[in-house]
Amino acid sequence: MSDENSYNSEESIKERALERKREDFVDLQNELAGRETGKTSRFLSKEERDRRSGKTASNQTRMSALDILLMDPEYRAAYNGLMNLLDDAEQDTQRSIDDAEVQLSKAKDDLEDTQNRASTLPDGTRVYQDKDGNVFSEDGTQIHSPETDSIVWKDGSPGYEEYLARRKSITDWQQYLDDLRVYQTDVLGSARDRMSDPDNPPSLDDIKKIENDIVSKKPASIRSEQEVVLEADGARGPETTPVMVPDL
Repeated sequence: MSDENSYNSEESIKERALERKREDFVDLQNELAGRETGKTSRFLSKEERDRRSGKTASNQTRMSALDILLMDPEYRAAYNGLMNLLDDAEQDTQRSIDDAEVQLSKAKDDLEDTQNRASTLPDGTRVYQDKDGNVFSEDGTQIHSPETDSIVWKDGSPGYEEYLARRKSITDWQQYLDDLRVYQTDVLGSARDRMSDPDNPPSLDDIKKIENDIVSKKPASIRSEQEVVLEADGARGPETTPVMVPDL
């Protein structure tokens, strides 16, 4: 072999070796990064590739504590039963809150109307006369003569009892609305959080306790969906329609 041919052969071998090193480097980087290239792994084991890419076998097949418990038929039935109860309670409570907000707004309008119809002292103080003829201002102060002599009573002026009833209606509706919101947040919201924790699921005893809280702490005047449907269909007359208001 001539010196020239020998030189070319050696250069070709060096170039192929260099190219192979480049390919090896690229393949190694792809394996380290967990990239799929269609090539058989030559440098890292499958376990090491998965570890580096965050795809360990335990992560791929991991079941939550809740998933494991739900495999038991008794637990699954109790869990699903409570979730259905919770869903219904949440819907009924929100419906009652919506109704209460409407009624509270109406109660405020009624009080404003009562105040607009009230008679006044010369200084503008609104006054009301009770069934016994006594006169009171809105803050409960009794008005005596000679101040009462200056009152020009309007036709249809509301009495003191009506004024007090309108004011009490607002207080009662507001309290009822507050009670609903507390139940919605403290009871239903807490139950939802507890039931939705996959790593610390409730036990069967916990489920029974949560169920008892939802039922026993539910404000008595919350309307169910069934009651709403019956009312909409006219199945209940006005005299039998459940009144979900406080005792006004």
